[in-house]
Amino acid sequence: MLGLQEEKLQQMQDEIQSLKLKVSLLQSEKYKKMRSINMKALAGDEITEEEKKMLQAEISAIETLRNELQKEPIRESRSRRIEQKRLDRHSLSLTFRKKKNNVISFTASSKLSGDSVSINGGNGTEAITETLKKAKEQGLNKEEIIDQISSCINKYYQDARPIKVGGVLKSVDEDVIVEQKSNTRFYVHTQLLPRFDEITIDEEVNRLGEEKVKNYDTLVGLVCDSAAVVGSVVIDALSFASLAVARPEIEEYISQFQSAVEAVLAKASTLMEITQEIMELYVSHCECNDENFKKYIETYKATITTLNKIKLEPEINSHVLSAAKGEGQQLRAGFIERDFYESGKGLSAIVSQLIVSIGNVVRNRINKTEDNGKKKKKEKIDEENPFVLNSKDIVKLEIVEVGSITVTLVNSLKIYVGKVYTAREVRKISENETEKLTMGTNDFWSEIESSDKPKVITKKDSKSINAGSLNRIIETLTSPDFSDLFFRRTFFYSFPSFAKAKEVVDLLITRYLVPDNIPKDKATLIKRRVVIALKYFCSDALDECNQGLLEYIKSFLNRPEETDQQLKSLTATIDKRLYERNQLISNYFIPPVDLFLSQDMCSPALFISKMDDYEIAKQLTMVDFGIYKNVRPTELFDCSFDKMKYRAPNVCKMLARVDEISHWIGTMILMFPDVEMRAKLMNKFISIADKLLTLQNYQALAGFYVGLEAYSPISRLQNTRNLLTQQSVKTMKILESYFGLVNNSNYKNYRSLIKDVKGACVPFVAVVTKDLTFITEGNEPKVKNEDGISLINFERQEMCLTQIDDFLRFQQFTFNFPIVQPLNGYLQQLTSLPEDLLYRISIILEPRKK
Repeated sequence: MLGLQEEKLQQMQDEIQSLKLKVSLLQSEKYKKMRSINMKALAGDEITEEEKKMLQAEISAIETLRNELQKEPIRESRSRRIEQKRLDRHSLSLTFRKKKNNVISFTASSKLSGDSVSINGGNGTEAITETLKKAKEQGLNKEEIIDQISSCINKYYQDARPIKVGGVLKSVDEDVIVEQKSNTRFYVHTQLLPRFDEITIDEEVNRLGEEKVKNYDTLVGLVCDSAAVVGSVVIDALSFASLAVARPEIEEYISQFQSAVEAVLAKASTLMEITQEIMELYVSHCECNDENFKKYIETYKATITTLNKIKLEPEINSHVLSAAKGEGQQLRAGFIERDFYESGKGLSAIVSQLIVSIGNVVRNRINKTEDNGKKKKKEKIDEENPFVLNSKDIVKLEIVEVGSITVTLVNSLKIYVGKVYTAREVRKISENETEKLTMGTNDFWSEIESSDKPKVITKKDSKSINAGSLNRIIETLTSPDFSDLFFRRTFFYSFPSFAKAKEVVDLLITRYLVPDNIPKDKATLIKRRVVIALKYFCSDALDECNQGLLEYIKSFLNRPEETDQQLKSLTATIDKRLYERNQLISNYFIPPVDLFLSQDMCSPALFISKMDDYEIAKQLTMVDFGIYKNVRPTELFDCSFDKMKYRAPNVCKMLARVDEISHWIGTMILMFPDVEMRAKLMNKFISIADKLLTLQNYQALAGFYVGLEAYSPISRLQNTRNLLTQQSVKTMKILESYFGLVNNSNYKNYRSLIKDVKGACVPFVAVVTKDLTFITEGNEPKVKNEDGISLINFERQEMCLTQIDDFLRFQQFTFNFPIVQPLNGYLQQLTSLPEDLLYRISIILEPRKK
């Protein structure tokens, strides 16, 4: 009966899939046809009555959609905004800036294809100027002007239209893979392109001359278009990566992904070069005579050189591949898909930061800078915003910021490429696994019923054991005379260290099939204990089972001769958990391509510098607690965080997070050229650290201490440190007492502190990994009994779980702070320059004493 229901369900799903594909094809055909009609109308070609009716129906649909949008809240969904752009009446839009009657430049953007192109100087502007003059003479309104010049724009747009990098994402017969390319470039370009009033432009033209302003504005357009291209090709890479992993048998997808990746690297380098030009031109027009500026540009050029040396060759993780083939400890179900998805999500967030940072660059206006030596003293200091920079210092900040974000982007892309190729190979292996599992032979009952001395070392005054063979451990686990929650938890969390999941399942099944010579009452009790063990296995260790092993377990549970209803009920539990797991895994194939661009395009660094210290501490805590909350006990056994990182993703994230925070702090401080500004920012970071101490976020607190005290580019800034407040110095001494290594090599004060902590907390991960390493390396995995037989050292696993439970005890609590964007997003994906480049900037700002 169950098989028939599954067959009908599969048939219905196939029919639904077929209908969805047909609908998708019909929508695609309609889209192409409407676009063709629209282009004909704009070009002035004749259209048939039927085509006119189709256009009228489309316009009616647009008006209905607009009316609906007016009824809804301001925050629209991304898909609704894209749909509104796609259905707009005009396929092309025009953005132009003019000085009196002379058109300086214009940007033509296609709302249907998602492309945009900047046309400057004499390239089409004469025709547009003539059209505008005639429109003015005729007294046409805005709509009539657009209608008249649309065909003119279209001609030049088609001639100068940019080539799509990576090609159009091909649709496939999978719901989770969708087209993501459309409108990205148009969206980014229109968000970036600055708009200034005519008074600002007039002042610049009067002081510098129209030619210089034109040159600067031309570079602005190039930078905007270059950033839009970077955003677009990153979207291509993420989309084709999802396709390549979801459909590993199609070689075309991985080729398109590799092409998109190479385009990202090339376009990112181009973006940095154009950004360098606009910064240099800006500073020359602002009449900044600063010797250090040349040194900053040299560092920026060194960053570009570093980028060009990075090779994005796919590096497949051999350890993960071996695990997928059954060698060593196996992969957990869903790990590889989640890992590749989260890496892509981080990539999307970083490119969003880069675009916002570029948006800040192109909004610089050419105002004459103040001489720092002749600044007038302010009567009242702006306490709310102490980080007010002059033009040349803003450019220096942008040099470090754009460089750090771009380097982080490319390094993240390199990691992402490796994860995509690794995930693809693992998927190939898993899809080729067609062999049906069968019951293996084992000597469980022969050992248990043997008259020989038991292969076990028991604890004193206890029925539990310190060491034993796997058979004896399974016997103890399912013994009617022994019930120990800690023993059970230790076994199911740690068994991958000494046994395969299939081996454990076989032994539990063998234990359930009690021989006839065992008394019936005792056999019944043993079976009950095995059922309980299987329930816990399905709860605590389900991720250790692949699809084949779960089907193997179900085949045992559904045996016709089996009458135990408790055993049969486990089938429903497995089906439910399996369905939830598959749904979660399928979501990881949806490419994370939403770019989060703040409306004001404020520099991420300046944005953070202006935020409230307590709010920053809260958002940091939300990020860090989110990672800590996901840590599973199994990640900390057998030093997986060091030897088998694929089995400890969240612990590895916590370990890496300390370095990320410290490098980010160093980069942020060195963005500010003025020593007073650096001191203010350092005071701010120390103040945030004080708030983190109050919030009990010791994980981030350790990162702050390293970044402020133990990171060489920052620790050497003595002139900056001399300006720290007394409160900051006092706070740093407190941090030193907890995390400093001098006379405190084992975090004695921190251990004393964490012991008495109550409520929500994020503990410092390096302490528990140090303790677990000490236990694991100090105790052999196997010990010998009196007869010299090697046994599994189960006491070693219990010692580890004691430390693990102590570390994870704060997972039962939660922080209920609201998520604040874009701050939370910036703090999730921290960006930084390499340490050698930061050290060079540190030397520029505070040269070595002779």
